[in-house]
Amino acid sequence: MEVRSVDKYGYESCLGLAAKYILNGKIVCFPTETFYALGVRYDDENCLKRLSDLKGRPESKAFSLIIGSKSELSLLVSDIDPLDEVVTDRLWPAALTVVFKAGENLSSFIMDENNTVAVRIPAHSFALDLAMKIGTPVTATSANRSGMQPSRSPDQVVKYFPCGIDLLIDGGVCDSEKPSTIISLENGNIKILREGVVGSAELYNAVNDYIK
Repeated sequence: MEVRSVDKYGYESCLGLAAKYILNGKIVCFPTETFYALGVRYDDENCLKRLSDLKGRPESKAFSLIIGSKSELSLLVSDIDPLDEVVTDRLWPAALTVVFKAGENLSSFIMDENNTVAVRIPAHSFALDLAMKIGTPVTATSANRSGMQPSRSPDQVVKYFPCGIDLLIDGGVCDSEKPSTIISLENGNIKILREGVVGSAELYNAVNDYIK
């Protein structure tokens, strides 16, 4: 595993290297506003399989994704509800993962048994800049073995994965002790699937005028 510290090597150098690795079919671990994440291209089936094996994760459990722009949703989503537009316009970028009805020809590693896909635009500068630089959706599954606690530091990442990751970007310790909030939007209603950084009050305050 190659380790690059942002403090030592510089932000742009680490960003460019991480993007290069992911675009070349490698697994990269990088910091987000919640925990460290493992990133591969959304459309690289071999790399997605490798990532699944690395985590020891059931193949039925799909990986969540990050994107750098809402325009990338067209690569993933079959239809966007008006409420989806309101929520994402008003709250993204944020630690808020939205579950959409998946489009066609997506890997089962990123699309669950209900034909949905989970996506967010991250608020963390490195994660967001990485997604923007790559220009296509990237996995952002937490850097831990399946069933274990997410990694908040590079040391935890190395303990979980002494091998198997191609590049680890050391961005220090992640501040949050909560995961991203996960929601689905159906029939004009918000359903919170997982409580996280973005609280229910913030969610409903952002869309209260639209729902009414």
